[in-house]
Parts: sequence; structure tokens; C-alpha cells
Amino acid sequence: MTTERIRGLRFWTLVVVASVAVAYALAFGQGVRDDLDRRQASIDALAQQVRSLGGTPVAGEPGEAGEPGPSGPPGEDGTDGADGKDGAAGKPGASATGAPGEQGAAGKDGVPGVPGPSGAAGKDGAAGSDGKDGAPGAKGDPGPKGDTGDTGPQGPAGPQCPPGYTPYSVVIPGLTGDYVLCKREGSE
Repeated sequence: MTTERIRGLRFWTLVVVASVAVAYALAFGQGVRDDLDRRQASIDALAQQVRSLGGTPVAGEPGEAGEPGPSGPPGEDGTDGADGKDGAAGKPGASATGAPGEQGAAGKDGVPGVPGPSGAAGKDGAAGSDGKDGAPGAKGDPGPKGDTGDTGPQGPAGPQCPPGYTPYSVVIPGLTGDYVLCKREGSE
């Protein structure tokens, strides 16, 4: 609790106590006056009764108030009163936390930034090791036929078949080259 709040509370407490004291004093003074008025009325009625019976009342007209007498000795302190009962428990106070707020709308995308400058070129890397030889490729298509070469010099005469025989070429398996055989004309 702050100091200003304590001071304000003390001020209003004093105002309430002073107001109660003034009201009590006024009520007490009014009660004393009413009591005196009743006593005086009783005395007047008694004096009138004595007169109506033919007597002379002893009490005369009301006199003026005399000087106050000396104060008596102070009385002893009264015994302390019993403690009052505990008051009922107060209701729980309102929660200090507010209700959660609604989620705000998503913000708009910002403007794209300006591209930054290109970085400096990096250093050349070390040379890699030689790769392994690849597998042989598939056989390619035959190349185009080359130009016919010049006719070579005439060679020596080949073997001659005797008359009535015709030469023909034969390939013998297991031997290299062509062999010329003579075949009789008209035979299979």
C-alpha cells in the first residue's frame, strides 16, 4: 500500500471519528436538556398540586444554574471486553488478468531486397586424378568404301591348266590363301 493511500485512509478515519464524537456530544447534550426539562415540569406540577390543595409549595421559582462543582476522582479502568467474533470471509476479488486478445491479421510481405554484389571468384581447385579407362565401345558401322586404287603392275603369269581344263579357285579349311585347281571342261 502506498504512503499517499495510507495518509488518505488516516484522514478519512479521523473525519469519521470526529463526526461520531460530535454527534454523540450533541445527543448527550440534548438528553441532559430533555432530562432537566422533565424534572422542571415535574417540580412545576408538584408545586401546582400543593397550591390547589391550599398549601404553599416549598420550592420557589426555578433558580439560575449554579457554578459547577469540583470534579470527582477518576474512576477505575473498566475490564477489557470480550473479543468480537470473526467476520465472514470476503468474496473473491475480480481477476486481474484480462481476457486474451484476438490474434491480429497476418502482415503483408515486405518488398524484396536489392540483390547483393557478386562475391569474389574462388581459387582454382587442385587437379583431379586421371579417370579409369572406359570399357571398349560397341563396334561401329563399316566406313564408306574407299576409292578404287590405281591398277598395280601386272604380275607374273599364274599357273596354267592344260588344254581342255578350266582353272577355278578353292579355299581349303586350315590353310591360308586361295588354291587354284584345274577342272576338266564339261565335267561336273
